[in-house]
Order: sequence, then structure tokens, then C-alpha cells
Amino acid sequence: MKKYILLYFILFLAKSSYSQLPSLQTHLLLDMEITENGKPFWWRDFGSSNYLIKTDDVNKQNGKYAASIEYNGGKLGWRNLVFHIPNQYKAKQVKLEGYIKTENITEGHAGLMISTTPHQRSNNGIKKQEITGTTDWTKCELIYDLDSTRPNYITVGGSLTGNGKMWLDNLTLTLDGKEFSLVKPEPIKFYPAEGDREFDSGSNIENVSTGSQQIDLLKTLCLLWGFLKYYHPQIAAGNHNWDYELFRILPKLLDTKNKNQRDKILVKWIKKLGAISENKEISVSSEKVKVNPDLDWIRTENFSEDLTNQLLKIKDAKKPDEHYYVNYDEEKYYKLVIGKPTFEHEKFYIPMIYHDQGFRILTFFKIWNLIQYYYPYRDKIAVDWNNALDEFLPKFIESPNANELNNSIRELLAKTNDVNTRMSELNYYKFEQQWMRLPPVELTFVENKPVVTGYIQEKFGPESGLELGDIILTINHQSIEEIVKDKIKYVSAPHHQAKLHMIAPILLKTKDSLLHLEIMRDDKILKKTITTFKIIDIYPEYRPWTQDTSFRLINGDIAYMRNYQTKNENLLKKEKTKGFILDLRSKPYHDDFNEITNFIVSETKPYAIYTLGSKDNPGLFAFGKTSNSENTSDERYQGKIVVLIDESCNIESDIVAMACRSNPNTTLVGSATSGGVPFTSFMHIPGGRSISLMTLGLYYPDGKETHPMGILPDIELRPTIYGIKNHQDELLNKAIEIINKN
Repeated sequence: MKKYILLYFILFLAKSSYSQLPSLQTHLLLDMEITENGKPFWWRDFGSSNYLIKTDDVNKQNGKYAASIEYNGGKLGWRNLVFHIPNQYKAKQVKLEGYIKTENITEGHAGLMISTTPHQRSNNGIKKQEITGTTDWTKCELIYDLDSTRPNYITVGGSLTGNGKMWLDNLTLTLDGKEFSLVKPEPIKFYPAEGDREFDSGSNIENVSTGSQQIDLLKTLCLLWGFLKYYHPQIAAGNHNWDYELFRILPKLLDTKNKNQRDKILVKWIKKLGAISENKEISVSSEKVKVNPDLDWIRTENFSEDLTNQLLKIKDAKKPDEHYYVNYDEEKYYKLVIGKPTFEHEKFYIPMIYHDQGFRILTFFKIWNLIQYYYPYRDKIAVDWNNALDEFLPKFIESPNANELNNSIRELLAKTNDVNTRMSELNYYKFEQQWMRLPPVELTFVENKPVVTGYIQEKFGPESGLELGDIILTINHQSIEEIVKDKIKYVSAPHHQAKLHMIAPILLKTKDSLLHLEIMRDDKILKKTITTFKIIDIYPEYRPWTQDTSFRLINGDIAYMRNYQTKNENLLKKEKTKGFILDLRSKPYHDDFNEITNFIVSETKPYAIYTLGSKDNPGLFAFGKTSNSENTSDERYQGKIVVLIDESCNIESDIVAMACRSNPNTTLVGSATSGGVPFTSFMHIPGGRSISLMTLGLYYPDGKETHPMGILPDIELRPTIYGIKNHQDELLNKAIEIINKN
């Protein structure tokens, strides 16, 4: 109790007196000098339970104490020690400096960490200063660039992954080069929603059945809950914790016996939310509207007249300028400045227990309504999105464990058939890279079969036991057909070939040191037992985007560029060639693709147009900003241009292909891309997960679709197994043929 009294007192002082803030920040926030029960008082720790957090008055770099994180046996994992700072600062860059000491870290690493959302470690920079082995005090530095999305918290601290022990001490935080203690914060805005803590320890929702009557009630509630979340002005103002309001209304609704009783309870609930003021209907030119909000259900769900009228008033109600749960922040992508939604005040609910039905239902409601109101291709979802309510509500309600719930989430997201739509878990990829294993080969689906097409580092190639052109038939005695059937329903991609492309890299992923394979080589079936390697051991030096192979001449008069960078544009200008091949396969790295596309386009004109969501009418998407080529000089490429594409291309590569296509002297060769745009939004959901979602639609200037088909080639051509075995790049050969043709 004393701890909380002291905390509130200090926060009060911090809010009421800027003059006292520097000393409070310096000595109470980042130092380890105040302890309770052998731990730093102001700090939080989370992660695997097989680790000990302590203060140490012997091994210290500065002051009385350092903090330590120590592996304590059992299953290897990770543990973080962090401090959350409310983000009252308009900083563009965060810099954390501190000292780390390590002991016997043989499997894993120690390091500083920064996150811009609570409980989420930064992958930006942490890779640069990972510490292993046994070391004395070492000064570490981590820089984190903040994007336009202003986070609720800045989280800083240290992290131990794997075994061993680390010490952390003497941290310094700077914002835009200025010491944190000297930066004047902005006043904290208090929202009533943040004071609602009733269900912090659990929803108290249990024994929800999946019978048709209760599922129908939940379907209705899902529609209403999402609509009210994004349309009701009192919720937009942050006057209600909308997550917890679900837990209040849900038991009442499930106890109703008929529609009449149901609607009376819903009307009473809605009226308690607070007053609304009607607003003039905001009109958008009909020729600009691509997707309208799906709100017909308000009139067709056979609601009572009272409930229907309430909902229609809310639809046209005036909303505050800032929405508590969603805002539109401008993001600059090269020369295009675009507003995309940011989903704020969405909580991770780290302690959420998987057997808590209420939180599982909340998870489904959040995801379904996120797609319902903020996915630009809702009209292109292969299934009726409303039917997903019937299919997935029972799965979420009945999920017996974390793995099943994760699979249900992935399967739901896959219904969008969009490469940008995916779920990530806290530190999942970092953890997986540390402990998962792979043979050092690259697999690609060629002729719908998984084929060895390359090696992850050539030095491992001969040791793999696999050769180029080998077809994988079985993995650990399970057929490829069975494996693909099991995995493909969890893959979000626009077409079958794109789904196979995303499956290929994970087919051979395992926790085992050996894999038992059946392969076909030269029409013979062979059995192979191959060695696997930790992913972290075979990938560190594998950085194709850093290889200086991006520009070369073919036959002295054809320019070829892959993994394109700005410097290559200058080489293209320098060399006098009759043709130019731009290879976009494998999602090449770029510094600024405008440098190359502006040189090869024939004139200044738009090559893409975007549909943007609406702040006032969630669910509406209308044509807005365009991407334009900007060749204002007489200098432009005069030769033939061939662009190579396939399902490995998405996001930036697609935009480059569209820009190149605006040049009439350009031919696209290959197969359909995987689509997507670089404007992705994220939402946190219960259990320490995040959902990414494409929130802008991409079209050709005339409104022609790019989703779900991707960018289509002018000449369709796919690699063959024969070509792989004989080290032939058939797409490249075709490009050369096109350029040489008179």
C-alpha cells in the first residue's frame, strides 16, 4: 500500500510542477536505487517464468545497485526488465545508453531494448548490440526512430534471451538529442475510459454455449459493439472503456429469451452511453466512392423501431475531432503524404488467460470489426464477411489453448487474402530465429512442387545433401500435399501461387536437428536424412540486399538491375544501352525507387491512385491521392524496358511495377505479384498480440483493380524444374529476347 501512495504522490508532483520534474525523472525513473523485495521499485518485468530478477549491490557500475536477470533452469526463453514512460513528448528519435555485464551466455544474448508500445521489444537496433558470452561492464547504445504514429508509452530497459546472466545499470535516455530529464512534457489528458479497471483480473464470462440461439445473440452484439465503438461520439470521446462494456452487457444479453427483451436491454444500454447531437450527413461525391459502409443491417436485422432509430441517429451523430480508439496520422512515403488510421488505446492484456471466454470473444469482436470498418477491400473478401460470424465465433469460444486460439485468429485473417494482414506475437520472430532450425536450402514452388532453388550461404550447400532441382515429396514421412493442406488455410495471400510462396520457407522449419525427407532427383525417389542448423546461425551473414550485384551489363549493351539502390540509377544513366531489365523478384531492397522510376518514365503522370478511409464515416473508402511519376527533365531512358515480376513481389515492388508500366516502352514478364501497399496499420489485441492490416486500397489511375489478382504481367512465364536444374533463369532469358527483338 505504501508503494502505491508514494507512486501517486510522485505522479502528482510530476504533473503539477515542472520545476521538480527533472530530479524526479533522473533519480526515480531510470535509476535502480529504490528497491522493494530485492527488485528495482519503478520497473516491471515480463516474459518467461524461468528467470530471476534481482538488485545487486556487489556487481554494479554506478550508485548503490545494479539490476540482474538470470536464467534459473527449465525451458529457455526470455525475460525483460523495463520501465514504461507515458509519452508526453513530441520526439522523433529516442536514444538509450546504458551499461551491461554478462556471464555465461552461450545460447542467446543480452541487450538494451526500446519499445514504442508497452511490452513490445524493438527489433530496430537491438540486433546491433547483442552481447553474448562473459563480459565486463560494456557501454551499449540503442537508437529508435519514431514514426508519425505517436505511441502511448516509451518503454526502455534490458532483455536476456536464452541462458546465462546479465546485469543492467546506469541508463541514460535522450529525446532528439536532449536529456530526458530536461525535456518538458505536455500535460496528460485524462480519459474516463482509463479509470475503468473492473475487469483487469478477468471478464467473469464463462459457460458461453455455441448453440444457435446464443450464437445469434453474439452475432447481433458483434455488429452493434463494433458500430458503436467507431460511430458513437461518447465512445469516441474516451468516456467509456469499450472493452469492459462488452463484459457488462454480454451476460444480460445472453439471458434474454426473445428479440423483444433483447432490444429493450440494448436500447437501455445505448441510452446510458450519453447524449448525442445530430450532424448533417457528410456527402462524398458518388464517383469517388469505391466502398460504402456496410450498415444496411441496421434496417434489415428486424430490430425494434426504438433500437433502429437509436442506431440511425448515432450513424449521423457529430463526433469529436479526435477519436479515443482511432485517429488518422499523416505518414510520408517518399513524396506521397497520406493519412492512415492509427488504433490507439488498444491494450495487449498480457495476463489474459486463454480459458477466459470473455477475452476470447473480445478478441474476435476486435478483429472482425477492424476488418469491417478499416479494410479497403472488404467487398473483395472471398467469403461473405457476415458469414464469418457463424463460422468463427464458435471457434473462438471453444478454443482450448493458446495454440488453437492463434490458429483461429490466423484462419480468420486469411479470409482477407491479403499479404499485409497477419498476426504477430510478442518477440515471436526473434524467439523463433533463436530456437528454430532449418536445413541451409531455399525452397520455391515450381510447377506446384517444392523445389530446391538455392542455398542459404553457398558454403553450406554441399553439406546439405540436396541439389538444385530436387523435389521434396515427404517431410518426416508426411506428404507435401498433406502439409500444404494443413497450412494453407492460415496463409493470407491473394492467390494460390502467392500462398505457396509464403508456405515454402517454413516447410522445412523444425525444432529437430535432423529431417527425414523423400525427394525426387532425375526421376528417382531417394531417401535423405539431412542436418538442420539454428536459423540464427545460418542467416547472420546472409543479406542479399547488401550484395553489390544489383547492376551489371549483359552482352555489353543490356543493363540489368536487381536489389536496386540510388547509386545504380547513376550507373544506368552512365551506360548507353539498348535495353534495361529491372528485376523485382524477391522483393528487392531500395533506397528510393523514385530515383529509378522517374528516370525511365516517359512523362509526368499518375500511375496509381489510393482509396482512403473516412474519419466521419468508418467503413467508407473513396478515391483520394495519387502517386505520380515526376520526370521533368529531358533526360530519360530511351531503350526498351522489361520488368520481371512473380509472387515474391509485393508492396513496394508492386508500386514500382505500376510506375514502370506507365511507360509505353515497358513490358512486364513473369507471373502475378502478391499485391499490397506499404501503408499498414496495427492494432493490439488480447494476449500480447498485434494485427497488421492494409488500410489503403491501391488501384490504377483509371480505377482498375490490383486486388486480389496482384499486378499482372504482359507476358506470363514461370520457371520450370528443368530450368532450375540446368541453372537457367527463363524469365531473364525471355527479357533478353524481347530487348534483342527488332
